[in-house]
Amino acid sequence: MDPEFLDAVAIRLDRVYIDNRSFEKVIALYDSPETLFYLDPPYWTPGERFYQHDFSEADHRRLREVLGDVKGRFVLSYNDCTAIRKLYKGFKIKSTQEVHYSLNNRRDAPRRAREILISN
Repeated sequence: MDPEFLDAVAIRLDRVYIDNRSFEKVIALYDSPETLFYLDPPYWTPGERFYQHDFSEADHRRLREVLGDVKGRFVLSYNDCTAIRKLYKGFKIKSTQEVHYSLNNRRDAPRRAREILISN
């Protein structure tokens, strides 16, 4: 790998933190007017299990409550569904191009779907 590229990446990531604790702890710890949070929670999939640690409906609602009070900015990625669009009504919601899901896919062909990006 090109050493100049690695130097550029190191400089760019100098003030970036990647954390794998609960969203409540991470947001409480780092929230400030200068903070940008990127969140990628388990998608809203009632009745289906895709993740080792699924979110309940209460978890999704709690995340919405916490994000409604952040001092900083956030970008949140989700699957595009009516329940999430209703939950985040009033926030900026942008549809992505169609993506191909292959993780945990038990069919021969990857599943295609749209995602949404939500921000404040």
